[in-house]
Amino acid sequence: MRRLTKQVFFLTVEKASHLGGAMLLLIAVARLLGEAALGAYAYVIAITAIFVPILDLGLNTRVIRAVAVGEGAEALQDAIAYKVRFGPVAVLIMIICAWLAGKSGDVILAVFLVGLSTWAMSVGDVFNAVFKGIQRADYSALLVGGTYVCLTGLGMGAMVYEVGLLGIAGSYVVCRIGFMVAAWVLLCRLGYAVGGGFRWQDVFAGVRFMPAVFFVGVLLNINFIMADGLGQGAESGGYAIGYRVGAALFVLVSASMEGVLPALVGVKDNKAAFRDLFLRCCGLFLLAGILGVGLIQTLGHWAVVWIFGEGYISAVVAVKVLGWTLPPLLICAASHTALLALGLEREGFVWMVCMVFVGTVLGGLGFGWAGAWGTAFAPTVTGWAFACVLGWRVWCVLKVAPFKIG
Repeated sequence: MRRLTKQVFFLTVEKASHLGGAMLLLIAVARLLGEAALGAYAYVIAITAIFVPILDLGLNTRVIRAVAVGEGAEALQDAIAYKVRFGPVAVLIMIICAWLAGKSGDVILAVFLVGLSTWAMSVGDVFNAVFKGIQRADYSALLVGGTYVCLTGLGMGAMVYEVGLLGIAGSYVVCRIGFMVAAWVLLCRLGYAVGGGFRWQDVFAGVRFMPAVFFVGVLLNINFIMADGLGQGAESGGYAIGYRVGAALFVLVSASMEGVLPALVGVKDNKAAFRDLFLRCCGLFLLAGILGVGLIQTLGHWAVVWIFGEGYISAVVAVKVLGWTLPPLLICAASHTALLALGLEREGFVWMVCMVFVGTVLGGLGFGWAGAWGTAFAPTVTGWAFACVLGWRVWCVLKVAPFKIG
């Protein structure tokens, strides 16, 4: 338990530095560049973030799980080879999506630059997954923390010197490539080889290991892009703040999932121990989610006005509505992680894909009902429905001998 606590601490530090840097940039864009630029910046981040799961395909989680049991060499090779080959295709698709959406030339170029940085970060995350698998999350915290300190400084500098959106995008490229190189050097020092090819069947098998944070991120990003497109950008600035705050809180609180997975894998043959650890995690995540909701509902108005300014008062509603997503989505994430540890990754993947689909449909219906704020309700409704389903499935498995589906 002491080692798990240490892992959770450093994983939380990693996510806090990531999210802190991202939020500082969001605030700086809102303050220095205005609401129109904020909507454009949020679109660039959202459209590139949607492709993170496609670049990952669960391969990072597969590496963590394989390294945790001392069999990570093959998983590492597959992950690196796939990402290096598929990255250019993903970046091209990002650009095409921005062009089809009718975005300006500057926004399309920014999508290209941030897309390149997303590709580099994805490759670096494979190296980072090894550190998490061997339970050296301190390496991960140092690498990610350093990256986002540099990114925040360069991005703010670009705004101060009036380079604008393209300057911020360039900062992403420089810092994330630096992260990839630094992680690679450290990995080589640990004696891991990073060359070689991959087998498509192994890569596709890794899809089932995609972590819950990817599904939640895709759902929130799709809902934002939907609200941006259907509303023709009219409410994008306010909604962008709400969805970024909601996503940031989820990622921060759920940071420990990558530490919980190896711990659950270690006790998967002991149903009583597994059940005890799973229930303890669910209780802690639910408590954290409720505390998060309380803080958002109590301080949301003050925080938005004080941090972003009076001009963004419309974002208060979005922040408060999207804040309610935290408890159910955290329970979904904990249950999905338990299914991965039990060897039921295919079932977990199917349920999470269904969650994204249902949430997207509800988001579209919500927009027709009440605009962007109607879309903001969709993740909470969807999250509670699937929290019940996923939690029930884990409990059913723990009542009998663990079995594998498919």
